[in-house]
Amino acid sequence: MSSYITNTTPNPYTNPIPSRAFAIATPDALYHSEVQKDIVNYLIITFFLLSCIFHLMVFIYRPQKIAHLYFSILTFSILIGFVFNNAKLSLFLLSDIPLTAGLRCVLVASATKIITILFYVKSQFKLYYSSLPYHIILYITGIVLIITLLAPVNILLYCFPAFHILSLICIIWAIYVTLRTYIHKQSDFFYYNYI
Repeated sequence: MSSYITNTTPNPYTNPIPSRAFAIATPDALYHSEVQKDIVNYLIITFFLLSCIFHLMVFIYRPQKIAHLYFSILTFSILIGFVFNNAKLSLFLLSDIPLTAGLRCVLVASATKIITILFYVKSQFKLYYSSLPYHIILYITGIVLIITLLAPVNILLYCFPAFHILSLICIIWAIYVTLRTYIHKQSDFFYYNYI
């Protein structure tokens, strides 16, 4: 009976546990994984920076296309928010900025995103945008932005959810205006071509 128990009990010397369960990452593996993360972060930064510069140059050469200016500001504010939200990048690039200034920069970038989305949609879809939600979102964003600039640090943390909710409402409104414009253009096309 005892021989049966000893034969069925796993013995680490005869049946070793796979080494992957206890694998410890070597310094080279850790370094390569960090380099891969850094490359992805820098590619994202490069993409937003090039997009910002491209749309700004289009606006400089064609000032009547104001939507390109709004899109350039939008991509730059997304870039600022990405840099400040990434702890490693903010420590590397912005190590001399105090924490409260960093929080305020992230919140101002969030407000800038909302405001530029509103202006962009208004400039692109002048005929079909609804002005009441536009003005309500714009005024509430302005109020929260003033609170962000003047409030003490303990109030700043309450501004994050406010900007997230405003961003969600702004994106839903932008999608609604875009769909409304598309539906009206399709119905006009159908009316003039088939009736």
